[in-house]
Amino acid sequence: MFNKKLEILLLVVFLLGFSALAVKAEYATSNTSIEISTQAQIKNLIYRSTEPLLGIYELSYRFGDKMLAVHSVTINSKTELEKYAQRVGNGDGHILIGGQTKLSEGFIKDPSSKTVYYIYPGTQIMKRIMSEKAFRRLAKINDNQKINWDLVKKISSASFNQLKNYKIENYSGYEFEYGAGDVTKGDIIKAKNSNKVYFISKDNKRQWIRTETDFNKLKLDWKNLKVLSETEIEKIDDDGTVEVEVSDDDTNTTDVQVIKISANGTQITWETDGYSTKGYKLVWSKNSLPTYPTRSGDKYQYFSNPDTNSASVYSFNDESGTYYVRVCEYLGGACGVYSNQIEVEL
Repeated sequence: MFNKKLEILLLVVFLLGFSALAVKAEYATSNTSIEISTQAQIKNLIYRSTEPLLGIYELSYRFGDKMLAVHSVTINSKTELEKYAQRVGNGDGHILIGGQTKLSEGFIKDPSSKTVYYIYPGTQIMKRIMSEKAFRRLAKINDNQKINWDLVKKISSASFNQLKNYKIENYSGYEFEYGAGDVTKGDIIKAKNSNKVYFISKDNKRQWIRTETDFNKLKLDWKNLKVLSETEIEKIDDDGTVEVEVSDDDTNTTDVQVIKISANGTQITWETDGYSTKGYKLVWSKNSLPTYPTRSGDKYQYFSNPDTNSASVYSFNDESGTYYVRVCEYLGGACGVYSNQIEVEL
């Protein structure tokens, strides 16, 4: 049984075109389609008849020798529809009104823009492709291979409108499962909704790069920054703050005698008798007497600026309880003088 709109179309075509317009119904395996062709100069009739269906059904213009391959052009705009109605009116080719296209997976192009999307198999999720890197990842094309843009299926406005209930997410090419070989030592990463930048250590752990000055001292390049989801960031073991060595030109000499710390909630403050040339290590753990280099279960933050005297601590993997905290003078690779130990509830 034909769709109601198609029945109306057939009636309009019959009344306006009389015998000059030949209308033939074709039955495809998955969709019902109507083929309109003519030998008369009635392009306006064809245009007026099919224009209401533009953007609702798949419209295409087909031409070519029936004995050879039949060529097909998808009609996406009123201008194109008028042009191909003229050709049909001149007796060249025919307009086909097809059913709604079934889309399941793969790359598609928005007919109204240059935007490319990827439909995930078996879902109602579309990824908006934000970069060439993103396209390569989903198409499994490495950086040394030429991109095959033929993978992108050009669809009609009608077909694209069928996807209006799909969930659309931006895909940058860096939102991936950690552990799949996409994040390696030496990478710099951040979460989408955070300005906190991390460095992946040789142990494949994340270390916070505390300041832009430290970032520059590490001779890193912002263009290599990878953006992950917050969930993916959390999957990577936290290893405190990245170490940035301070040159002799940046600091004075060290003569630390005593470091005394106190806490106000999660905020740790310390006072120093003397001067630590290479800054401080803030270390904390659920085990007493945390140290640097760390033991299993210890965490640390490194502050290369000798004038730093406060910082915040946080619980590990949302484990609440009592944590032991100390601050030490950093000597480069190890600690010198340690502060007193305090206990904080996190």
